[in-house]
Amino acid sequence: MNIKYLAATLDLMSQRFSNEDNLVTNTDFDVKLAETFIGLNMEFIKNTDLGGNFCDLIYAKIEKNWSSETLELLEHIACNHSNPKKDYFVIIPKDEKEKNNIEFLHSNSINVIRGKAFSAIQRAIWNQKILLNEKTKNLIDRGLHDEHYAVRYAAFGCLVPCYNHDERWAMEMAYSVYEVDYKFGGHIDSIKLIPRMGQKGYSEKLIPIITKMFFSDDNRVCDFGAQFVTLFYIVNDLYKELVFSTVGEGAERAIIKIAITHFSYKDGLYKEKCKEIILAHCNSTNDVRDYSLLFSDRKVDINKDANFIIDLMESRAGKKMINIFIEYLYELDDAIEKYSNAILKIFESLIDGIGKNQDELGNDYYIEPNKLSGLLISLYDRNQKDKKMNKRILNIWDLMFENNIGITRKFSRDIMDI
Repeated sequence: MNIKYLAATLDLMSQRFSNEDNLVTNTDFDVKLAETFIGLNMEFIKNTDLGGNFCDLIYAKIEKNWSSETLELLEHIACNHSNPKKDYFVIIPKDEKEKNNIEFLHSNSINVIRGKAFSAIQRAIWNQKILLNEKTKNLIDRGLHDEHYAVRYAAFGCLVPCYNHDERWAMEMAYSVYEVDYKFGGHIDSIKLIPRMGQKGYSEKLIPIITKMFFSDDNRVCDFGAQFVTLFYIVNDLYKELVFSTVGEGAERAIIKIAITHFSYKDGLYKEKCKEIILAHCNSTNDVRDYSLLFSDRKVDINKDANFIIDLMESRAGKKMINIFIEYLYELDDAIEKYSNAILKIFESLIDGIGKNQDELGNDYYIEPNKLSGLLISLYDRNQKDKKMNKRILNIWDLMFENNIGITRKFSRDIMDI
């Protein structure tokens, strides 16, 4: 029997076809027919690369009502298939460092056969096709002690759906893995597990593990470590020194990401801490994508957070998102008049900063000056009855005129020529 033909048949079953060309759709999939084929070729599935195609099929069609025999075959492959051998890699590492890189392990875990089996088992537990019992726990434990790193990585993913059924066991297993190898903190599913563990009494126990992650030379491990350090500082007052230390660009983005995510969390419960973190890092970054979410996602309150916005907009990050800030103000629309005082306070600081740094305007400020002028005119129109406010607006206009910012000079000359 040619294994290639059998593999092609299993791969064909795994696909989800559209109905456009009158092909078989997912709803037409016949489990009994598929299991007949599997039964006829079971020995090949157990002992050859056909096992990988079988795992792909179960993973793709996990919502189907597979028999207990088929799911037991999946479990058998997870523990007993010969692929991978101890030093075998589907994707060949360039060096020893890449061999232990967490993203490299992820790529191999979904390509080696025992790894594929555990990935399918993870989905099966999520979909309650495989129940969490002592047999399943022993299966996962065996996977976590597999001789191959990539298989251990795949087996670790099974702990996340297990958490929903037996959180104590899942946390104990995860912690035992982290203790042996902190790099598993960079596993894609640790982003869900570690925050949950922190809420269940593991925050202190995890300190040495997360600290090692924070200083790791593996980019993703370091990224996750920086996220956890920031989260545990915000919620548990841990890792303050690390959060406010000088870090690389990747770690800094991770820190800012968590601070901005929690900025308006639970009605601003952590807002002051988040402000403190953001202002500590906003002068060292070249990337403002995350900072801009404060405005685009309406996390800041133009009135309550006016002083914070001033400090932010005077920073290196703030200079690069003046346009984003102005767009945010335009989107407030009716609120512009309501918050005129706060807006002017921010503007006074902003214009003064630009005036003092004219030489940097082209290089450091991401700004369309005419937008500043336009917003100032809009503020003037909406506050015509407020003489005190009008005087402040005209003072800012004079500052812009003096520093040749926007259309102020041209507009003023046009008025004088009327």
